[in-house]
Amino acid sequence: MREVWFIRHGQSVSNANQITTDAAGSALTEQGEAEARQIVRAIPEKPAVVLLSSFLRARQTAQPTLDHFAPVATEEWPIHEFTYLSDNKYRGKRMEDRIPYARSYWQQEDPHYEDDGVAESFAAFVARLQQVKAMMLDHEAQFMVAFSHGLFIRGLMWAVTSAHVEATAAGFRSYRSFFRTVATPNGAISKFSLSEDRIRLTGLDSSHMVI
Repeated sequence: MREVWFIRHGQSVSNANQITTDAAGSALTEQGEAEARQIVRAIPEKPAVVLLSSFLRARQTAQPTLDHFAPVATEEWPIHEFTYLSDNKYRGKRMEDRIPYARSYWQQEDPHYEDDGVAESFAAFVARLQQVKAMMLDHEAQFMVAFSHGLFIRGLMWAVTSAHVEATAAGFRSYRSFFRTVATPNGAISKFSLSEDRIRLTGLDSSHMVI
């Protein structure tokens, strides 16, 4: 059975309500670095491939795993965070400053809205989820580990378990309800199994996180 384990990054400066400069460049805190080291012990064998988000915090989280299993193949996949607010909402701001903007975004229920004309729309996010699903099914590796993000991972869970995976207002509401219900703590591992034409969510584990 082929498997892909998606791991949420460790605590970032954004998670810790510290000032950020942009969405992609939010680094790990000291706690996040410690969490990244805890992840290594939860991976039972060397992955055939380690999949990386382009965002800094996910790559920093992956580094202890890459060091432990070196040499190990890596691939950058489009598994970066669903960033529905523009960088203007991150520059010089804390997470608490973004709450009103986030609330407004989710209340609009507009799958095609792009914040400030540059942020990712929900429709684009759905298309990216479908792209990653296809990439997972096409890959021949037996065991892969992916370092990604909370909204993206919950999006993937939603995309393989929901009947309303579509870029519509109904799909928007379905995803919003899903991610508000399902928790993926920093360092949590979401496990997916792959068959010839199907992806199954098989588990969510954070027992290795002792910090």
